Amino acid sequence: MSVNLEQIEIICPFCKKGKCRAIKQEETIRPFKGPWGGKPAMRRTPERIEILSCCDKCGKTKEEIQKALRHGVNSKEKDKKMLERLKSQGIDFSNVETKF
Repeated sequence: MSVNLEQIEIICPFCKKGKCRAIKQEETIRPFKGPWGGKPAMRRTPERIEILSCCDKCGKTKEEIQKALRHGVNSKEKDKKMLERLKSQGIDFSNVETKF
């Protein structure tokens, strides 16, 4: 069975300007025969992207970019804007502990 690998360039999820090299493995479906015998089932391998290089603009590491692609980027500026908007609407945060 052959695996479809393709070398691609992605845009850095942090600075949105830099480019990173990556390998993309496409989703594959292959037959799988379990230990019980009988009719084979189909096993699905999900699409994967493996980062090969760091960002050439902001200098983020491969591991940081990989984590951001899997879990998303949490922008502190976005969180601060949300807090300011809620405060302007009259919600009191004096007794609430946050991670911001």
